[in-house]
Amino acid sequence: MEGCTEFGSDEDFSGEDEELEEVDGDLREDLEAALAADFAFAGQYAHSSVLDGVPLPCLSVDGIGVVGLPLSPRDADVLRSHAKQAPFGHGDKSVVDPTVRKTWEVAADAVKFANPEWDKFIADIVVKKAVQALGVSYSPAIAPRCDLHKLLLYETGSHFAPHQDTEKEPGMFATLIIILPSEYTGGQVRVSHGTKKATFDTAVSSATGFTLLTWYTDVKHEVKPITSGFRLALSYKLIHTSRNTLPPSIPDSDAAIKDLTTVLRNWSDNRYADEPSQIAYILAHEYSSKSLKRASLKGADAHLVGVLVRICKKESLDFKFHLACIEHTISGTPDLDTSSDWMYGKGGKRRWDRSEFTMEDFQDGDTKITYLVTLDGVPCSTSRFSIDEEDLIPKTVFEEEDPDYTEYSGYMGNEPGDASYCAPFA
Repeated sequence: MEGCTEFGSDEDFSGEDEELEEVDGDLREDLEAALAADFAFAGQYAHSSVLDGVPLPCLSVDGIGVVGLPLSPRDADVLRSHAKQAPFGHGDKSVVDPTVRKTWEVAADAVKFANPEWDKFIADIVVKKAVQALGVSYSPAIAPRCDLHKLLLYETGSHFAPHQDTEKEPGMFATLIIILPSEYTGGQVRVSHGTKKATFDTAVSSATGFTLLTWYTDVKHEVKPITSGFRLALSYKLIHTSRNTLPPSIPDSDAAIKDLTTVLRNWSDNRYADEPSQIAYILAHEYSSKSLKRASLKGADAHLVGVLVRICKKESLDFKFHLACIEHTISGTPDLDTSSDWMYGKGGKRRWDRSEFTMEDFQDGDTKITYLVTLDGVPCSTSRFSIDEEDLIPKTVFEEEDPDYTEYSGYMGNEPGDASYCAPFA
């Protein structure tokens, strides 16, 4: 799922009666090119670095007492006996499956830090380093809150298959991991977002160092198997605390700003031959309806929305901005020759299940807004708004995405059933 920022021109835009020369071009194409430009966003979708000047946390766990660092095999065995197998989210349930996630965890309320300098170090130094790496605006007055989530213990063979973190509470936008001194090999962290990929090998400095890992919640990541030793890590939640968190600013003289300003100005002046009343731009990150507001936008998305708002304010352009969840459904006839199917028998009966299939004949596509808010997160009625696929930027967004779920209605007489692909975006 990806974020969709929708904005439309005001049909009652007031201006001079002077007729302006028509622009030679297509508004959607010009706007797509302008929005795809480099707006000098310096943030990263994920970050890893070794921390300097770290105070000893004096870590203790209820029922155990002080856990020595670097972690010894003896303390690791004791810690494991007081931990439980870590679950993972599957739909609306928490599931324990060692083939997907094999890790031990201790709940946050059972973890204590006897050194008061530790929490201060996390709040003042680590959070600032993490959010600046992610491209989030930072000042002490609007610093994100950093709450401990769990203490995680990985042993030889432990791993976590590719997954995305859930937003564990409103305002959570990123995960922050501190790998404590603990000698191990393996356990590389692989992250990906869109076409970008990276691998962080934290074992290199694990024996005596403290390593910071952080990524946005929608970044896909995995922990490769530990091949020897123990990996001990603190998992934190980064949570927005201000409704008015501002994205980083960029100079108005930037060429990308000028190009985008020109397109928006021409649109507001009705200089395009075929102008839509609204356009929906698909953002880079994923958002749930619960977190849909400007203050919760991530990285380059927050940066881009900030650019659009500033341009319109500076140029007095009367555009209205919303954030929306949209859902796109494609219906048609399945290809019965290439679709996977299976059967099982009992008492001579057979049942066919086509839970996976490819589409042979596309008959219909439908895009609808399922949730709509202002930039401040105030819900709006979706009944007044409709959206066509041709109003989306990029135009090929659905062609590049796998459906979130599929449906197949089965056989009907002598004819094949109907099938549909559905891809929600939020």
